[in-house]
Amino acid sequence: MKPPRDNGVDTFFKGADRLWRQLSGLARLPSSWHIHEITQWPNLRWSLVMIVGSCILVSGYLVGRADDYSDALQSAPQGIKLTNVFATAPTAGNQATVVTAPKVANTDVVRVTRGAGELGSVWSTANNFFDLKQSATSSMWLNFGNQGNQAGDGLALVLQNDARGERALAKTGGQTLGVWGQDQNTGNVDTIAGSAILNSWALEFDTYVNNTVNQNGNAFDAANGIQGAHIAAAYPGDRSAYQQHGYGFFQNYYTLNHQGLLDNLQLSDGQWHHLTLDWHAPSGSSTVGQMTYTFDDRNPQTAASQTGKSATVSLDTSKFNTPDGRVRWGFTGATGVNYENGLVVFESVPGLVDGATSVKLTDVTQHNRLINADETVAAGDQLKYVYQVDYHSGKQDWMGIQSQIKMDMARIKLTQGEITYADGQEPQTLSSSMLVTGQLTAKLRDLSQSNGSATITLTGAAQNNSTQTVAVAAQVQHFIGSNYLTSVTAPAFKIAGAGQLQFKTVAADSSFVPTTLTGQSLKVARNNDWQVVVADSRGAGHNWQLQVCAPKMLATDNGQTLAGDFVYQQDGQRQSIVGHNVTVATHTTTSANDQFDAISTWSSENGLFLMVPGTTLPGRYQGAVVWTLADVPAS
Repeated sequence: MKPPRDNGVDTFFKGADRLWRQLSGLARLPSSWHIHEITQWPNLRWSLVMIVGSCILVSGYLVGRADDYSDALQSAPQGIKLTNVFATAPTAGNQATVVTAPKVANTDVVRVTRGAGELGSVWSTANNFFDLKQSATSSMWLNFGNQGNQAGDGLALVLQNDARGERALAKTGGQTLGVWGQDQNTGNVDTIAGSAILNSWALEFDTYVNNTVNQNGNAFDAANGIQGAHIAAAYPGDRSAYQQHGYGFFQNYYTLNHQGLLDNLQLSDGQWHHLTLDWHAPSGSSTVGQMTYTFDDRNPQTAASQTGKSATVSLDTSKFNTPDGRVRWGFTGATGVNYENGLVVFESVPGLVDGATSVKLTDVTQHNRLINADETVAAGDQLKYVYQVDYHSGKQDWMGIQSQIKMDMARIKLTQGEITYADGQEPQTLSSSMLVTGQLTAKLRDLSQSNGSATITLTGAAQNNSTQTVAVAAQVQHFIGSNYLTSVTAPAFKIAGAGQLQFKTVAADSSFVPTTLTGQSLKVARNNDWQVVVADSRGAGHNWQLQVCAPKMLATDNGQTLAGDFVYQQDGQRQSIVGHNVTVATHTTTSANDQFDAISTWSSENGLFLMVPGTTLPGRYQGAVVWTLADVPAS
């Protein structure tokens, strides 16, 4: 029974004979061998059944590709719509197509290749050229299926000024990836370059190592010590891209001169891989710019930034033969007997829309203190998030923008949300349901030269009912339009536990220096056994006062009261502490675990002293002092 068409079986039937030839090493199948049937198994694997005389040979299972492709679409990341931006040209043999991502809004997926023996290309439209005279950044996501080392052959990002324009495509697939020249084991490097996309530069994502040195033209990767799937660049239509090697008796093979090589990569692993291109245009009269490509610089599950792998190559714009510096750009791809998904989701396109987002978090309670990554706030503090969404320039307005802001509602209780615009029109008030759930998916008005920015302001209280400090994770927030998207990461921070203002250390016994009476008035100094340390775990920016009082004057055991006074002295000014509180220290906390040693700020002329007159009677005097901590509201 023939399986359904939508499982890639038609392609399988067409390539099965060729597949068996490659696996068996035979030049062709004897006429007595033929494909008897291909049966779909319940687990979506395929069994190839062949009749050999009176015997039946059953091959090993071949992994079906239907789920592989479906999984890739289901997990497609956020991108943009490609209408009037990129298109698949009606070129003979071009099997690329554009499909809609099923689970994310406003996202088109370019399916460059999917089955065996395919060629595909997608090019920028006539009004979306890449301007080589202007520095630019572009980003996208790539998916190479989940075939591991059985994948083939890959994709290529191409800048080109070929006379064929949107119809530019290499003549054959396999190692050409739809852009490189064809090695037919005839001619020389010039004939190979002439069969490529001309006036071009390509960055290949090669999933299959072509390193077979023979007459079959399958050796582009047989140099540079290439070990596995790789990324590299060259000029496909230029003879400098190819190197001739001799072998055997007057035989030649050709390799590709890989520039900016990133080798031994995991490409066909079922994941979406992020790519960022940074183009630094030539300056002055130079024709040479710098292209930096960074691969896997975002996490495929969270889209959070990560280090990735990067290389920078020189790019000579004179190779394009374009006086105005404008070139088409896009992707080509090809497969052979080995194949894979070759999928692209565009994220940002140079010149289409240039925008940016930023976020600032402040603690309103603490005088609008800016909160940086991993800093600590106090429970109950009022916090304010300000997201700035800016339109800078572009061929189009930034359209259909939707904010996707997620808040940790267990830690932040939102109370107010508002969106204001640069053109001064009526602000948008965020609904109470958004504030309660923390899912702020508000639709913004389009941004343009006449309305260049939107400001989203969210206010709420930090929440932590425990005694332990808790962490609020960094959050990647997205701003997604139909033609441009960007993201920004709100900083991680901490909320101190239900904080306390308390004494950490108070000396149980403190004393004054033993003094010999002389009949004259004396100021009796302290010994070094005084200690008062205050601990405040309420967070930075809280104020307190320390006060001291002697309920009554010192006295001997038999009730003789010390003549004179018990005073606090500061900058030459004295205050009696007998019978009333005197403030001896004020402090503003600087952290969530603030500690302050009050006595350490005193000197030989400041602090507590005994003032005794010349008529004082000798004796051992003692008494008590009371220390009081007072919380002081922020001014």
